[in-house]
Amino acid sequence: MTSPVAWRPDGTPHSPLFGDIYRSVGADGQGGLAQARHVFLAGCGLWPPDTVQAAPATSASRFTPAQPSPAAPSPAPSPEPSPLAASRPAPGPISQTPDAADPREATHSSNVEGSTPLTSLSEKRESTHTAWSDHPHWHVLETGFGLGLNFLATWAAWRADPQRPARLFFTSIEAHPVGAADLLRSAQPFPELHDLAAQLAAQWQAMLPGVHRLVFEGGAVQLTLCVGDVRPLLREIDVAVDSVFLDGFSPRLNPEMWDLPVIKGVARLARPGTRVATWTVARALRDHLQQCGFVLERRPGLPPKRDCLAARYAPSWVPRHLAQLRQPLSACQAADRHAVVVGAGISGASVAASLAARGWRVTVLDAAATPAAGASGLPAGIFAPHVSPDDGRLAQLTRAGVRAMRRRCADLLVPGQDWADTGVLELPVGRERRLPAAWREAALAHAAHPGLDSSRPAQPDDAPQWQADVARQRLLASEPLWHVQAGWVRPAQLVRAQLALPGVQWRGGCQVTRLSWHDPASPPAAAPGTTAPAPQPAAAHAAHAASAAAPQGTGPGLAAPAGSPATAPRRPPWSLFNEQGQHLASADLVVLAAGPATAALVQPWCAPAEFPTHRVQGLVTLGRDSELDAPGTASDPADPQPAAANAAPTPPVNGHGSLLRAIPGDQGAFWCTGASFLRELPRGFDAATIAAEHQVNLDRLDELLPVTAQRARRLWRAGQVWHWHGARCTVADRVPLVGPLQAPEHTTRTPRRSAAATPLSSAQAGHAASDSPGDEVQALSLQAPWVCTAMGARGLTLAVLSGELLAAWLHGEPLPIARSLAQQLAAHRFMAGD
Repeated sequence: MTSPVAWRPDGTPHSPLFGDIYRSVGADGQGGLAQARHVFLAGCGLWPPDTVQAAPATSASRFTPAQPSPAAPSPAPSPEPSPLAASRPAPGPISQTPDAADPREATHSSNVEGSTPLTSLSEKRESTHTAWSDHPHWHVLETGFGLGLNFLATWAAWRADPQRPARLFFTSIEAHPVGAADLLRSAQPFPELHDLAAQLAAQWQAMLPGVHRLVFEGGAVQLTLCVGDVRPLLREIDVAVDSVFLDGFSPRLNPEMWDLPVIKGVARLARPGTRVATWTVARALRDHLQQCGFVLERRPGLPPKRDCLAARYAPSWVPRHLAQLRQPLSACQAADRHAVVVGAGISGASVAASLAARGWRVTVLDAAATPAAGASGLPAGIFAPHVSPDDGRLAQLTRAGVRAMRRRCADLLVPGQDWADTGVLELPVGRERRLPAAWREAALAHAAHPGLDSSRPAQPDDAPQWQADVARQRLLASEPLWHVQAGWVRPAQLVRAQLALPGVQWRGGCQVTRLSWHDPASPPAAAPGTTAPAPQPAAAHAAHAASAAAPQGTGPGLAAPAGSPATAPRRPPWSLFNEQGQHLASADLVVLAAGPATAALVQPWCAPAEFPTHRVQGLVTLGRDSELDAPGTASDPADPQPAAANAAPTPPVNGHGSLLRAIPGDQGAFWCTGASFLRELPRGFDAATIAAEHQVNLDRLDELLPVTAQRARRLWRAGQVWHWHGARCTVADRVPLVGPLQAPEHTTRTPRRSAAATPLSSAQAGHAASDSPGDEVQALSLQAPWVCTAMGARGLTLAVLSGELLAAWLHGEPLPIARSLAQQLAAHRFMAGD
């Protein structure tokens, strides 16, 4: 899927694959950035009229209409009223011309001549109102990422605009991603983009087919790069977009990028007022856009190109597709929205961090007196991707998880002390892990392949401490693997760092045993001796509509926009109680992330078979790292490792079991190996069980690293090891449970009820029946708890990603993984009728 870039002597990037150049360069070297600003940003109203000299306007008589151009109709009603139309002037229609092979298409492959130098960002962006001004968030869709110049230009424009949205989402589709070096070289002529390009290149790893989330500006800027063919990937996007950049190689050379199915896919994601911009005015593209409900505008092009194209989505019909697009749930739009997360482990803390970053006030409740008291109290663990010959679901999911975990650790933890991206050596003892064939072939040929950025055959210099063990595995015809982006982390440190973020409050000693939900549209219960006021369905409906019409609050500290109607104090619908019936908290949203204890809390909403989690217990064997190499243990004549090798950082080893070494601890550096797996443990971890599980761990270590296992066994016999044990929560398909328990797509299903799950009120039932399916989805999704659990043995790899996925679902944001993959994590996937 990768694309080579040929750089011409004048600096023009050329694609041998398509026989076209990526962009115009210009005699002054500024043509590419000028095109991004003039054609795409200005064409979508995101950049003020610039100083680049436009081409002379063509005479109107040259454009002979093939059919009358439709007038711009009034925007159709939308399930999610949007203020976008007020900031978007309606452009005039474009006349159609019966051009066949338009010779102007060749100007995309020409240098820009006669353009005036670009002024600086500060000169151009002083107090200028643009389409995204004062909006809480903005979503740009691009077909054709190329060398990333449009993204970098958009990011720079966002940075420079004092009226920018709090969050910028940029979703781009690219079938043939280039290398990081080409991204940097492309930005070289533009000094203002150097820093941004360096940040982009630093996260540009393993661009394999699928969806990749890259995060910048502390999460305020998110790039969702979809690698693969444009048609299927457009179907993976299920949220509306505000701006569209149609950018690809010439329609003559790359017609699939511009055909009618692609434009239909773009129109499916548009709402009334969404703007489209492109550099080409090809007749076929204009016909496709008009057929799909866009009103066109011919704009002056960038010299020597005479014209470029802008369009606005204004169909003459009611666009039904808006009801199928994900919308932010109404609770996300409250000014003071409060979430309660039950469970202070790695899952709960990750959810809390993701919600707090989006402006939630989050309370984390846990039965224990300290955070990370359960499985997340593991002294140290590994995060690493899974590999398989077919690069299947689990491989794609864990790669995304590693990327998210690395980003969160880099933001919050001290490298070398709390975590390290050392890489991880996998020795496939007893269970062969093979790379996809294309990756192996590229590695043998010493050729580049994006998969090798993630995992590749191990080389002697990857982990010199384990060179003898790597050689031993190769003698056994196994393929040792090196996971490039993997590493180790101390989970409790990450839990505490996330719970310490602004907006997050942790409360220990709070064991939640019961949840209660009430209809937020119904009046409060009457106090004893008083009479409750009668329900007012009309008022409840009006309040719900006003809440749905409010802009989505996705940035920390966002206030309601000026002119918003005042609302009465809200009554949070959720209440949480302990075993004694004491009220612990109230909230707009409840997320259950209590590991094995989650199953008991969800029973009012689903039967045990519909939430088939299992409790798996395990023990880890630990010891002082210095003692593992002490005289008497490291003097074995069979030990092939030179003492000097121990001076280098020692990467973890994974396989059937694992070993981590030189992990900083409160009492000095330690090593650990394990963990064991126990489904039933009636006597608990008594002395006999502990001894047996130490033996299991050391037996596995003997298969993995026999020399090191001999040393560890001596220490165990001498009483110089200790243990840690905990319980994980897992599910049969080894994929986490994330999201609401009620299936959003099955809006006619009657959920399982009990006293803790109140049925829909008459006001809600009437509203759901009379309005769009999206409103009924919101009602059903908010009256059941959300969950984030069943991480199993991959909690350190998947917890941060799962928290981000849950938050994106709630807020109607682009998902950090492909929609089809995200659906396989749905918490309701085992429920009847799904």
